[in-house]
Amino acid sequence: FRHGAGHPLPLDVLVVDEASMVDLSLMARLLAAVPAGARVILLGDKDQLPSVEAGSVIASLAPPEAVNRFSAGFAREFAQATGQSLPVAAVEPAGLP
Repeated sequence: FRHGAGHPLPLDVLVVDEASMVDLSLMARLLAAVPAGARVILLGDKDQLPSVEAGSVIASLAPPEAVNRFSAGFAREFAQATGQSLPVAAVEPAGLP
């Protein structure tokens, strides 16, 4: 791997699409390469595409009761912009306004 803890990726935000396909070993290496203070956004469906190797990272991170739930702030802004409502998470994600 070109990047790692000693040589982090030059980014502020990392978006990983189809993250359900990323296995535990690859996710560990990827996160080790993310610089301190950067945000990581994982997109994927734990029930759609399984990881290629061992470890279901998305399934472990997304308990069934948290799926398709949004922060209160995001749900409020979405409702103001679209007139539609979204389900709100019982617990706010850490570090978000």
